[in-house]
Amino acid sequence: MGTRTRLPLTSRAKSSLSLARDIATAHGHVELSGLHAALGLLRERNNPALGALELLGIDLEKLRRDLEAALPPRDHRAPARHTPPPMPGEAELLAAAEEQSDILGAQYIATEHLLLGLLQDEDSPVGRVFLSHGVTRDTAHAGVQRLLAGPATPPLAIGSIVMRCHEFDRMLAFWSAALGYVADRPSDGGFVILKDPAGAGPNLSLDRSPTRREGRRGWIHLDLYAVDQGAEVQRLEQLGAARYPWRYEPGADYVVLADPEGNLFCVVQR
Repeated sequence: MGTRTRLPLTSRAKSSLSLARDIATAHGHVELSGLHAALGLLRERNNPALGALELLGIDLEKLRRDLEAALPPRDHRAPARHTPPPMPGEAELLAAAEEQSDILGAQYIATEHLLLGLLQDEDSPVGRVFLSHGVTRDTAHAGVQRLLAGPATPPLAIGSIVMRCHEFDRMLAFWSAALGYVADRPSDGGFVILKDPAGAGPNLSLDRSPTRREGRRGWIHLDLYAVDQGAEVQRLEQLGAARYPWRYEPGADYVVLADPEGNLFCVVQR
């Protein structure tokens, strides 16, 4: 099980932490540090934290190289197998992110909160790397506020067309070839997001089903990405949507709604 927090994590924050754990394990490190977390944010790509850094004019590729150079030497005594979450050090990183979420008045922990949490100690290894690029906790906070206030992020937008499928590997191969799309990261537990390399087309997500389709309910739905999930769910309910009695897994970052004709869709915290 993951580290428990008072606030839920967005899907991108979860993905960034998972990638950070992979990076730590690959280097033989048994404790998750700010350097691993920052590299996880960079590897996750196209998230608000990186958007804030780009607004500040940061060269993300050079930042990545400097963060990797600052990692401690590989510990060959560490176990080669992946350490299940939470890793040592993870709780402290999440506590700092949760504090930044509270400061910004959010009801969730997102990638921008992880970034701001990493920069609270500017004398830490990760803080010193960012400082060498001209990023302080204050400039990062300003970048995040600019990003959240800017018109580039609509309050609600189609994030992905989601297709349930029983033959996951076969469908992944088919749609990748049919559209020329690429996976944004390796499939995780039977779920993958395929993206247009040119950035022009909508995302297509494949979600593995343990059984073949039965009944009349469709296997295709929309994922709507929301900046403020609670406010958007309330607005959509006022427009005529209804909450669907879905069996949610712990820590789910989505809400399932039905439109006026009963078509299901999800509102996902961006």
